[in-house]
Amino acid sequence: MASWSGHKPATRAALLAMLTKASAGVESFTYVERVLFVACEFWAAAMNRTLAHHLADDAPSKIRQAEGAFGAIGLVGVEEFLRLGYVEFTAANPPESVAQIAAMEDKLAQIDESVDEAIEVFTRKWFF
Repeated sequence: MASWSGHKPATRAALLAMLTKASAGVESFTYVERVLFVACEFWAAAMNRTLAHHLADDAPSKIRQAEGAFGAIGLVGVEEFLRLGYVEFTAANPPESVAQIAAMEDKLAQIDESVDEAIEVFTRKWFF
């Protein structure tokens, strides 16, 4: 498995603009900004193998939010995978959860969609 090189240029630029906006004290973000942020945060955690840490405080909610964000971007394969993952994750006992998250990372890394490219297209459409 090749290592992930990070988000594409337009995506990075949009995320930086959103972080700058947040650091300036803006508390409201558009739906499109939230979609981009949630998808990028989740995808980066999955590709960097830090999804367990990302999901630690509220896994079911974060998986559902990511499912919606990827669906809004048009990544139906990721959306469907997360929908099924949510069902499996919420039915699991806590000892199985860590193993399930690792399996989720493995499967997302092998998904048959160009996730970074789709996020970049979404970003260019809505931000530039």
